[in-house]
Amino acid sequence: MLENEVRIHRSAAKFLDKLSPKIRDALLKRLDELKDFPRIYHIRSVTRLRGSNELWFRMRVGEIRILFRWDKHRRIIFVEKIGWRENVYSKR
Repeated sequence: MLENEVRIHRSAAKFLDKLSPKIRDALLKRLDELKDFPRIYHIRSVTRLRGSNELWFRMRVGEIRILFRWDKHRRIIFVEKIGWRENVYSKR
């Protein structure tokens, strides 16, 4: 099966830059796993978000959430937002 290309939005990259190296490395490892999406869909803490016509998903990494869209035709994962659980869902 072909791998996805993972693209990280600038605001998500800024959030990663502010984290400690230990947490950032853990998140980067999980972002790398998105290349194998949707095969990881049932294995990892990935859930499809309700109320959206697009293919929006979230991945849990402790208290941090990764919100992403999947373009299954072009095989691209767009990581739109990364943040703490309390704040990440406020506005896409």
